[in-house]
Amino acid sequence: MNKDFHCYATYCAAILAGYSHEESAVIGYSSQMVDLCTRTMLSKLHAPQSAATTQLQLELMDARTDIIGLQDITRIWASFHFLPGDLYAQPKQKCSKKYLNKYRLICNPNSELIEKTVSLAKGKSEQAAGIAMHVLADTWAHRYFAGTPSLVINNINYHCFELVQSENGEVERKVNFRHNPSAPDDPGHSAYTNTVYYNNENSIMSLGHGRAGHLPDYCFVKYKYLPAWKEYEEIVKDNPADYLNAFCQMIYALKFLRGVNPSFERGKYDTEAAEPIMDDIRRILHTVQLDSTDDWRELGRKLSGHSLEEIDVDKIEKEYLDADDDKKDDTFLGKFIIGALAQKSMVTNQIFQSGNKLSGYSIEYSSKGFKGIRDFRKLLNRKESAKNEYISTCQKLSGWSRTSPAHTDPACRTRKRLKHCRSDSLSLSGFLRLPNAVVLRENGASHGRGKNLPVPKHHRAGFRTVYIQSDSDIDSLDHDIPDGRFRVLGRYRYSPRA
Repeated sequence: MNKDFHCYATYCAAILAGYSHEESAVIGYSSQMVDLCTRTMLSKLHAPQSAATTQLQLELMDARTDIIGLQDITRIWASFHFLPGDLYAQPKQKCSKKYLNKYRLICNPNSELIEKTVSLAKGKSEQAAGIAMHVLADTWAHRYFAGTPSLVINNINYHCFELVQSENGEVERKVNFRHNPSAPDDPGHSAYTNTVYYNNENSIMSLGHGRAGHLPDYCFVKYKYLPAWKEYEEIVKDNPADYLNAFCQMIYALKFLRGVNPSFERGKYDTEAAEPIMDDIRRILHTVQLDSTDDWRELGRKLSGHSLEEIDVDKIEKEYLDADDDKKDDTFLGKFIIGALAQKSMVTNQIFQSGNKLSGYSIEYSSKGFKGIRDFRKLLNRKESAKNEYISTCQKLSGWSRTSPAHTDPACRTRKRLKHCRSDSLSLSGFLRLPNAVVLRENGASHGRGKNLPVPKHHRAGFRTVYIQSDSDIDSLDHDIPDGRFRVLGRYRYSPRA
């Protein structure tokens, strides 16, 4: 997909989901920013380079294709542009471990990872929502390709035909691929630019849909080809239908992020919200043009009464550069960086947990502490800051402070070490005194003391304490307990003495 859909169609979807013009503009700009945020840009701004969401052609030309280089490439492209459809997929025939790892990175919509991607943006900034919408839309446009170099997975050979409408119905027209990047694509003659064929499995020329050129990025194209990974079984890619599904699913996802929908479920689309403008959408998607920005912009103006301007990258960069160090995270780019780091961290961790090392190694903060790429410490710092803010608020509500002497408190057993191991794998520690506490024990956990925890029994490994502000919060504990791995061990209630 190009900026016409990622920015302007996403803006329209946000308006239909109930966001204001200003909020929708940030979501649309953030979605487009995923295709603009490179290491070159971040290096110029002295920003965390691990937040790069794409790579320039010059960067790819210099990229290594050994295992370290492949992991770096995969972390970017699989996280933001080719979200894996099934990390545990099995091909029909036995294959090598190397091929299996790449096969499991093939992009497809309605995956478990897209559910995690949308949920990750819940309660976060509009920038995080825009990143999630970019990833979601690309699962439709880039399906059947993988975000890692692979000749077997991503190659398209001479058997590639565009299916075009004529007076006699749908007819096949052979796609003429060429390798001149300065020549514009010519849909009238089915002439499209693609990367050069290179007989090497890990060639950068076989990254993503490079061998298919921009065929997946044009909303009007319908084509078919024979992929080797599918045993040379013919695949038909219907971009207009896929783009329409992407648009309606974005509305559904954005309503979830706004809190209108209680949950985000795979395979659901909000066609009802799009129905009043469905004719306009279908007209745009079937119009043969390389750039439909003007049409989507006009549709957005019709919906909101405002015209969405082009993204001003210079303004975004200047805002980030001019901000004080402690205020950079509050800028547009700062919030985008936080969202990008979170998305990349989540996808990398999921790929690693599946036994696939193609995106590198990932550790659990809760059990190992912080190790690895320094840029990702920013996520941990923000978690600590949010936790400290929550603790401070709860202390004010409960009337207690950290400095209250424990030995004078008849309910000192509520003074537990905070070992809060959320499913996003960040372990934070501190001391806290609150009116209510629920102690949970992990099923099958050892009764032995945890490392460096010479404290009472509920500090032992396998235990966790969840602090709540009122009895009504107990009903929502299931949202805080991943996979049902914990059971309630005891509840402690305390009311301050007069």
